[in-house]
Amino acid sequence: MILASCGPPAKFFTTQTARAEDTIAASWTATPRYTSTPTKTLTPTITSTFTPHPTFPPTPTWPAVVTVSPNLLQYCKEAAYARLRVAERKQLALLSSCEMASGTIVRNPDIGEHDGDYTFNLRLDPGQERFVTTGNYEKISGNLHIEIEPPEQETFPALPVKGMHIVVVGVWVRDKPINWNEIHPVWFWAKVTP
Repeated sequence: MILASCGPPAKFFTTQTARAEDTIAASWTATPRYTSTPTKTLTPTITSTFTPHPTFPPTPTWPAVVTVSPNLLQYCKEAAYARLRVAERKQLALLSSCEMASGTIVRNPDIGEHDGDYTFNLRLDPGQERFVTTGNYEKISGNLHIEIEPPEQETFPALPVKGMHIVVVGVWVRDKPINWNEIHPVWFWAKVTP
């Protein structure tokens, strides 16, 4: 991998290789186009330096940090599309095509072997007990099960991890064979403002 940067006003050029020990620097000067001399003279300089921790440009952060608000329901998909996605999974029963829940992830997320869904459990914030049923209490300590399906996984630059306080927006369903409630699929997720 080679990283390159130009200094202002683009008359100095440096390149750093992935090894971080080699840095190549070059400079040039521009001359008028209407002469018979070359338009640019390149003078390479090679130096060998060791940089234990090379610096890179900052990367955008994800997830977004939001305040839990009814405005987040704008991320819901149309009800007909939600019904179609739930119908593809025969074991699911639709409870609501658009809901929002917030809480802390209490189980390490994993990928379902049979469907590729990214799954985890959410300890709900106070006042959201309506989202869970007896099965949630019996099998996962009253937490709400969350599943992000592969099509939505591709739309997020990152996925949530254990310990994060997050909000999810998606379809509220009951998994009939297990007899617990879930948000599945998830249309949107973000970290909650501390």
